[in-house]
Amino acid sequence: MRRSCVIPAAFAVAILAACGRSEGPADRIAGGASASTGQIDYWAMLAPLVAGSHGGDCARLPVSEPLPGAAITLGRDGRLTAPGIDVDMRRAQMIQLGREVRDGAVQVSAMLSIDAADGPVLSLVDEGTPDGAAATLMRNASQISCARGSPLDKLRGQPLYKAAAGVIEGAARTLKCGSMKTRMAWTNTEFKVVDGILTLGAETFDLRRADRETLMFTAEESQLAYSFSLPGGPLMYVFYDAAGRVRSVEGRTEVETTHACHTDV
Repeated sequence: MRRSCVIPAAFAVAILAACGRSEGPADRIAGGASASTGQIDYWAMLAPLVAGSHGGDCARLPVSEPLPGAAITLGRDGRLTAPGIDVDMRRAQMIQLGREVRDGAVQVSAMLSIDAADGPVLSLVDEGTPDGAAATLMRNASQISCARGSPLDKLRGQPLYKAAAGVIEGAARTLKCGSMKTRMAWTNTEFKVVDGILTLGAETFDLRRADRETLMFTAEESQLAYSFSLPGGPLMYVFYDAAGRVRSVEGRTEVETTHACHTDV
């Protein structure tokens, strides 16, 4: 079974450490597979959720230099601008979006990174409270931070499985799932996601009830990872390849692996 470079728990840290740099393809079709490459344009799928002007009370750190009227702006075309910075974030080696529901309130976050050590790394957060949104852009030893910023309404507005429905929702596919008891037996198991219901063999998971979701794109493998947890359930991971096909499914609790499934190819 081929292992993904996406490692649960330290989701972002592991990717930044393990995955290489990659130029973002520019010839893909938004929301679908390119006719020439057969690859999904994951940038076009994820960028609209975080694109916009993220202003607020901005300052340059570590010198604490106020930047009146400044903003960190990310366009859907990938152009990222801020005082002294103008880069193409379509070259991001990692994009991670998170959404969590706590006591009925939705909290969201995003991280886009071209290089873990040198940056730029854009971090966005919206705690769902007044003045709870903020943006930080790090590059080398300096950073620009904007507190009391613009809410991430598009990211907060719908579950992540809906935002990536073009990939996550789909017809049934057969996976080979291992027995967690014998660690040996592999059986053909049907996997599908229809109308927010994920089915894995005899088990079903209602994504509409998820209290935590994550979407992560890694450029090195052009891979999308979707994770979710339901109240009281394991943390589940579904990995999709560059063409948007499911490649593996993993389930974990704090103490054990609960699910391990993969395709033959």
